[in-house]
Parts: sequence; structure tokens; C-alpha cells
Amino acid sequence: MPYTYETCHEAFQRGLDDRKAYPLTLGDYKIRESLRGLGRISETLRNIAEDLKFKRRGYYRYFGVCTSDDADVWLKSVPAQLALDLGYNVVPAIKALARDGVPPAVVNGCLARATRVVPVILDDCEGARIALRRGVKRELRMMKTGGSTVQPLVDAVVELIEVTLRDVKVWLDQGSPEVTAKYPAVHPASPTT
Repeated sequence: MPYTYETCHEAFQRGLDDRKAYPLTLGDYKIRESLRGLGRISETLRNIAEDLKFKRRGYYRYFGVCTSDDADVWLKSVPAQLALDLGYNVVPAIKALARDGVPPAVVNGCLARATRVVPVILDDCEGARIALRRGVKRELRMMKTGGSTVQPLVDAVVELIEVTLRDVKVWLDQGSPEVTAKYPAVHPASPTT
């Protein structure tokens, strides 16, 4: 878990710096791994919101990534955790897609999008981190009524990943001889008549 006193911009930079010690050899698996982790965060947020709506109190509950005992602390850490994941996993994974055989033009397009979107996400994460640092009561009230300042941050990172994967899928679907040879399950040979 990232340090709660760390800004989201610092967490992102720390992620980039830490990744240099363990560079990715491939990107596709890591970007999908991040997507699964974001799904767990979303599930936990939904479970917390449901718990608040039904006013379940007085017993220990497991929400997915956190428990009823540490939900407040966990909520405060989510914006910096997202920033760290962007720096340590998502952006390096997009760069490493080239090692998966994705053409430079596709990788560069994905990186250009990330370069535009990530600073906006980081700014939003930082705003949420500052608000949550003051306390989570407002966030919990919003979650109880179906809102959240944290869930849209998760959604923004998920969207960046999904658009990147969609670009890779478009390239795969083109079916060039190199693609067909590298990914035969995507382009099975047509049956002969």
C-alpha cells in the first residue's frame, strides 16, 4: 500500500522509478493483471456501498480488498494506489507491448493517449486524496446514496487500459501474416473445402 502522505504525482513517479529495477519483458499480461486488480477495487467499493445502504453494523465484514475494520484507511489509500499502479504497471506495460510483437505505430498511439490522459487522472487522484485525507465521512455518505469520488478514478484507469487493449485487438484482427503466425488462435486457418 502506498504511503498516505505521498502525493499521487509522487506515487506515480515512484512507480516509474521502482519499475526500472524490474523492467517488464512483456506488456500484455501485466496490463491485464492491472485490469483484474482494478476489478477487485471496484468490487470492494460496491461491497462497502452495499454495506452502508443496508446499515450493517456490529460485526466484522470482508469487502474484498479490505475489511470493515480498515475500510476507512483503505479508502484513503486508493487514489495514491491508483497512481502507483499507473506508474509501476500500466504505463510500463503499454511500453512493453512492443515486446509482445505489437507494432511501434500501435504502441506509440497507445503511449500518446496515456501521455494525454495520465496527468488528468493523476490530478483527479490528488484532489480525491486531499479530500479523503481530511476524512472519509463525505465519501461514505456519497457511497451510501450511490455516488463516489473514488470509483470514477478507478473507471478512468480501466478505460485507459480497455482502450489500449481494444487498439491491440484491432491490430490483431487485421490478420497480417506476422500476426497470424504469432497468434494462430486468433486467426485459425480457414477450413478447406
